Amino acid sequence: MLSSLKVLAAVGLLALNVAAEKIEAPPENVMVDLNFNDHIVDDWYLQTIDSDYFMDITNAEWKDGSLDPALRVGEITGTKGTGQAIVKYKPSFDLELGEEYQIQFSARSSYVESSGKVVPAFGSNFGDWLQFTVFNQNGNIFVAWPGKGDYYEKEWYQWRYRFTVASGQDGPGYFGIIVHPTGTSVDWSFDDVSIIKVP
Repeated sequence: MLSSLKVLAAVGLLALNVAAEKIEAPPENVMVDLNFNDHIVDDWYLQTIDSDYFMDITNAEWKDGSLDPALRVGEITGTKGTGQAIVKYKPSFDLELGEEYQIQFSARSSYVESSGKVVPAFGSNFGDWLQFTVFNQNGNIFVAWPGKGDYYEKEWYQWRYRFTVASGQDGPGYFGIIVHPTGTSVDWSFDDVSIIKVP
């Protein structure tokens, strides 16, 4: 399963880039809803190729100064243009043929200066470094290279996309993130991940 994600990601599938409004949906339409408040990192799998990363759930600062849990994937060593880290959410969810789904996620990039201050690393456009995917045993169903996101707060940015499940793509699906090395010690943080069947 994970190897299908890795191979298809490596050839660089065309990303969909469809802006979508936030939607309200009944609970049965919510396939994935992650805010990391449970701190369960065991639901996630990290695989690295020609690079070195760590993964944990740690508190991230928000606009009002409060701390909120987020999934963190940190680059330890890597060379720009070589290798990748694959982060997979282990639980599956059901995708129905012909149905439209909305995926939403928030992310930010940061690194620690020599003074100890945490500062933004790459602004709002993460498309050179990240891929967000929904996939099944046959390969990728949806791929996004997130361009300029909507500013959320405290250097967090948010993206929403929609995709429709085609023939052969229905059944158990999975969510994953592919991180490409930057050549610097960058932390990527992710929060508010949701996949919803559009009513």
